[in-house]
Order: sequence, then structure tokens, then C-alpha cells
Amino acid sequence: FVTCQVWCSQMFTKKIVGTANATAGGWGNLGGGVTQLVMPQIMLGFLSATDNDIDRSWRLCMIVPAALHVISSIAVITGRDLPDGNYRELEKSGVKEKKNGFKTFAIGVSNVNTWI
Repeated sequence: FVTCQVWCSQMFTKKIVGTANATAGGWGNLGGGVTQLVMPQIMLGFLSATDNDIDRSWRLCMIVPAALHVISSIAVITGRDLPDGNYRELEKSGVKEKKNGFKTFAIGVSNVNTWI
């Protein structure tokens, strides 16, 4: 949720950022509701596939969100667009300076708000 709100705040202008954040929050709530409806059905499917082995079924259920997280991560990593263009294109053209990942990490770790 927080990551989504930060991205929306960076991607949209001040004029519409509130609407964007509210819409993204609503979609997040919808995702939580769908999860509550779908995961029991997935559990039932695994129960029937494992001959009602509850211990194995609930563990197998966790594969579904893990796979969806991996797919989402790939989508985030490959979609590197910014409001002013694509990172790689901007770095190649010289409009945006290529940053050192370690320096960015050090700034994040040194920020007190990171640890609170």
C-alpha cells in the first residue's frame, strides 16, 4: 500500500494526486477482498488434489500468492517508466544522470524514517 501511494504521489501532479491515491487505495482494498474470496477456493482445490491433507494443502496454497508476487516483481522491474520518460532512454541521452545504487541504498539506510 505505502509503495503504491509513493509511486502515485511521484507520478501524478498535485492537482490530481489525491484522486490517484484514492483510486489506488480502492483497488488495493478490492484486491484484499478478492483474496478473501479466492484463497478459500484455492484451498478447497488443493484439498481435493491432496486427498484432504490439510497440512500439505495450506502450504501449497502459499505457492499461488508467491507466484503472483514474482510475476508482479518482474512487471515492476521491466516497467521502468517515469513521468518524463524511460530511465534507460533518459540516461543514454544524458538528460538524467545515472545513479550509483550503493549511494542510494546508503541514503535510504541513513534516513531515520526508514527505521521507524
